[in-house]
Amino acid sequence: MPATSITQLAIANPDHTISSPALQDIFKFVKTTLQEGTKNPVFLLHQLEDPTAIYLVSQWDTIAQHADYIPSAGGKSLSQKWAGALEFKWSIHLDGPISALPFAKEEIKKDLVFSLTRQHLRPGSRDEFYKAFESKKGILEEYVTEGEIGYLLRSDPPKDGEEVEEMVLCCPWKAPEQHQGFQGVERFGEFVGTIAPFFKEVDVKHVKLLGV
Repeated sequence: MPATSITQLAIANPDHTISSPALQDIFKFVKTTLQEGTKNPVFLLHQLEDPTAIYLVSQWDTIAQHADYIPSAGGKSLSQKWAGALEFKWSIHLDGPISALPFAKEEIKKDLVFSLTRQHLRPGSRDEFYKAFESKKGILEEYVTEGEIGYLLRSDPPKDGEEVEEMVLCCPWKAPEQHQGFQGVERFGEFVGTIAPFFKEVDVKHVKLLGV
């Protein structure tokens, strides 16, 4: 099973924006270099809530392949290219192909907004949560109008002796307001009430594809 990596970066220079020529050059280099290294599509997205937050999404054959790439010539060229311009924040791996996420689908409209929800789960609850989500996901799917939802479970090894249990949920929207409107549908309470007991923490952001 391939591993999808999501890495959050931050714009380090307060004078730069996503449209700054220097950053556009870096984004293009990162995308091209990683696509050559992984032989898979690579996506760059920017967060709407925090315009300095950038997401780099790539696919690897295994987590080990990604780990081996970081100190390689290709990996070093990336860190050297973005040094001083982008700051590393965090990186996670998901169990499945990048094509499971809606922004990676060829038929999707590239100007859509995508919700990116990190659902951190209570220890030992992943399997029960997944069954509960599968049983109620149709409520969300009926509300989403701009394409299919996508979701993948975290696949990183245990941290400090404890399993890392998380699911990332990604949905396409016309705008953040459409997503927020889901709270007003009749069966919203049924959907949330079924899965919320498994949550330790939930982080919801909205992102758009970078035009590179």
